[in-house]
Amino acid sequence: MIRRPPRSTQSRSSAASDVYKRQNSADIVLSIALSLIIAFYARIALATILTFPTSKIVERRTYELSSLTYLNRLVANFTEFDKLINTITDLAMKACNASGSWIEIYEADGTISVVSSIMIKKEIIKKLHVKSDIVNLFKSINETTIIESIPDKINELPELITIDFAKSIIITPLNRGNERIGTLIVFKLNEYDFEQEELLLMKAFSDNVSIALENSRLLEESILKERYRQELLIARDIEQKLIPAVLPQIPNFSIAGFMIPAEEVGGDYYDVVKLGNGNTCILIGDVSGKGMSAAFYMALLKGVVLGVANECNSAKEILCKINSILYVNMEKSMFITLYAVCTDNHNGYISLARAGHMPAFLKSDNNVKMLIPRGIGIGLANDEIFNSIIEQETIKLNKNDICLLISDGVNELQNESKEEFGFERLNESLSNFTGNNAELLLNHITSELTNFAGKEPQKDDMTIFAIIFSGSD
Repeated sequence: MIRRPPRSTQSRSSAASDVYKRQNSADIVLSIALSLIIAFYARIALATILTFPTSKIVERRTYELSSLTYLNRLVANFTEFDKLINTITDLAMKACNASGSWIEIYEADGTISVVSSIMIKKEIIKKLHVKSDIVNLFKSINETTIIESIPDKINELPELITIDFAKSIIITPLNRGNERIGTLIVFKLNEYDFEQEELLLMKAFSDNVSIALENSRLLEESILKERYRQELLIARDIEQKLIPAVLPQIPNFSIAGFMIPAEEVGGDYYDVVKLGNGNTCILIGDVSGKGMSAAFYMALLKGVVLGVANECNSAKEILCKINSILYVNMEKSMFITLYAVCTDNHNGYISLARAGHMPAFLKSDNNVKMLIPRGIGIGLANDEIFNSIIEQETIKLNKNDICLLISDGVNELQNESKEEFGFERLNESLSNFTGNNAELLLNHITSELTNFAGKEPQKDDMTIFAIIFSGSD
């Protein structure tokens, strides 16, 4: 007979078993929950590690930022166009981690200049320009563009077939203001090797470079203007020193001359010299050209006049002597117009000769007429031709008769309506003058010119020389 344990003992054993089972289930649930939590955080950690920038990426982004910062500083402080271009080429290549880069500039005459290149020979680039197809393609691109695979694009853009040294490129147009002046190209040896950030970087480069190139243009203009201003100051100083500060006294004549220089040196000249026969010769002239070239030839003319004056006895003779010397010493593109008036210091006769200069004006008995002896400019013909053309006139002046010499800046003076002063107004001004003092006559004409011009700026030198015969002693 089998004996059963007491019921109380059996109950306690069953209860202990239930407790153990429940505890074991709780442990399992806790373990599963803990495993899920660990897996979740492991996934977050893995995603963080995978998305965290590597040191190489951080270095690249840092260089891109520093490149733009340096370029901005260069835009504000650069002094040389060549340095700017070379720096841009270098920064663009390094910032994009490219295999090479270059900048080509389109000149006004249609030629193309490779002004900077890195990791590619200029001869290779110039071969691209033999055919205009690739150049036209570059010029047609008006915003920064990436070609990720040149081989894949050849069917669409057959011009690219000439680029056999690269597999991908970024093309960046270079502008100066609204003018397209060139192209910046960076290239890589592999297809699909450029990143989107590098395209954005080159677009930023394009904007900054355009500002820098516009600043370059403004700086170059400023430097040229300052250089030209300095040249004009020197030329004007030369011009003023060549004009006699004090005129000699001529018996029985009242003479006076002045020159009002324009902002741009025009090459006007006048002088009073003694001839070999003791008579006085008044010369007024105008050198072709402007600035330093005009001042140089004025100085040359002054030296020649002083050198030949005592060898001459008439107006025609001194003009012929001057031409004989200057014809072989002047550039063929240059010439000088001259008017010579020689006085007979005793009886009022004057002789006149003109080498292509403006007419002289004679006022006699309240009548004004122009005196235009035949002649051509100094330096335009050899002795034989020049001497055969030049003619001389001789005129007897009466008391208070006036001979007036001018440069073309007088009659061509404009007012605010762009109307020229002209010969008629000059005739009228001369007719209205009464008196026998040359200084007063010049003051009278100067006042007329000033009132006429108003606020309109003077564009050319104005020179006037007055000769009044005051009568024999």
